[in-house]
Amino acid sequence: MLLLFARYFCFILISNLHPFHVSICEVYHNPKTQSLEISMKIFIDDLELAIQNQGNAEFELVNLTDNNFNKTPLKRYITDRFKIKTNAKAVTLELVGYEFDNDAILCYFEAKKIKKIHVIEIENTIISEVFNDQINLTHFQYNGEMKSLKATKDNPTGIINTSGW
Repeated sequence: MLLLFARYFCFILISNLHPFHVSICEVYHNPKTQSLEISMKIFIDDLELAIQNQGNAEFELVNLTDNNFNKTPLKRYITDRFKIKTNAKAVTLELVGYEFDNDAILCYFEAKKIKKIHVIEIENTIISEVFNDQINLTHFQYNGEMKSLKATKDNPTGIINTSGW
C-alpha cells in the first residue's frame, strides 16, 4: 500500500512540473545590421513531446550537438511553426545558436536584409498541436518601441503596423 501511495505521489509531482504551457519569443530589429534577431525560450519536455508526436519517437534534446542541429527534426519543427512576414514578404530564418537554460532551450535565429518594417506578421504555432492551452508570447522591438503578441491555438497569427512609430 505504501508503495502504491509513493507511486501516485510521484506521478502527481511529475505531472505538475509546470502546469502552464508557454513559449516566449523576442524579435528585435537591428538597424545597424539590417536584420531581425530572434530568441525563443521553450520548455524542453513540451518541445520533445511535440517532435516525438510527429513520428520522431526517439528524439531527445539531450542528444543535440552543434554538429547535428541542422539535421534534427528540431530546426524543421521550429521553422515550420514560427513564421515571419515583413511588408508582406516571407522571411527566412537562419540558425545562430542555442543553449540550455534549466528546463528550457533557448534558440537563436537571424533574418538578414531587413531594412525597414512597415508591417510585421508573426505566426507562432509551436506546441499548439499538443496542448490546447499553449500560449506563445512574442515581443517585437523596432525603433525603440515594443509591442507584444499573444498566439494561441485558435488565434496563431498577429500583425503589427509600425507606420505610427
